[in-house]
Amino acid sequence: MAQIILIYLKNHWLDVVAIVVATSSALIAYMTWNLSYLLTHRPYVWAENFGYLDQSNRIINPINKVMLKVINSPAETIYQEYSYYILGEENKETIEKDTPTNSIKYPSDKIQYTHAVSKVTRDLANGLKENEKLIRYIRIEYKWLSSDRKYFFEGEWEYNSKSEIWDIIYQEAN
Repeated sequence: MAQIILIYLKNHWLDVVAIVVATSSALIAYMTWNLSYLLTHRPYVWAENFGYLDQSNRIINPINKVMLKVINSPAETIYQEYSYYILGEENKETIEKDTPTNSIKYPSDKIQYTHAVSKVTRDLANGLKENEKLIRYIRIEYKWLSSDRKYFFEGEWEYNSKSEIWDIIYQEAN
């Protein structure tokens, strides 16, 4: 049997090379399509500074509110954490921590998801000592509705009282 295969390969080596190349090409095309499909159809969820325009067209950024963005497809949140704390030289004092219940969020320009807390105010930010910082930490874990694969977004911001906006310290997602 092995001799028959060797004779066939010797006489038809060009056919064998063509089959190997075609099979490899099909496999690479499938893997590329699959990755492209995942990147363009899987949900992406992240948090941004919330803002709105007042009557004089100035952007107002409430200190205690964030906006959640969703693109591509619906996402089911499986864990959410919104923490605000004061960071001093030697200590970390939690002001407020909220872990809302899980929900399904849909991508849409007409739907706006926000999260607000009550104990974080401008008076709190203005009352910080010189060596203290007001920090916001957010972690959102979510999944595609049709898959068990989990994704996350995590970020940390420092409140800038001069510009009255949250400056990004870091953001990470998968």
